[in-house]
Amino acid sequence: MLTGTAGKRATIDATFAHGDADLDVQLLGLDGTQILGTADSASDNEHLEVILPLDGDYTVRAFSLTSGARARYFLNATVESPE
Repeated sequence: MLTGTAGKRATIDATFAHGDADLDVQLLGLDGTQILGTADSASDNEHLEVILPLDGDYTVRAFSLTSGARARYFLNATVESPE
């Protein structure tokens, strides 16, 4: 869960070893279903930045499209004013 304010920038970083799994990261809207942004590179780590449309609680989702993928990962999420 990430609490944010409209107009602020949410930055999400997922750190992991791609050799363990190919993880992706999404930021979901207030309803928990609308996808506001996705980071889906084919390398180590993911980085996502999204300007938040509304005040409220957002969902950060880390996942893999590979069945049975297992990897340790670290998520860091911040909300700050855009530059």
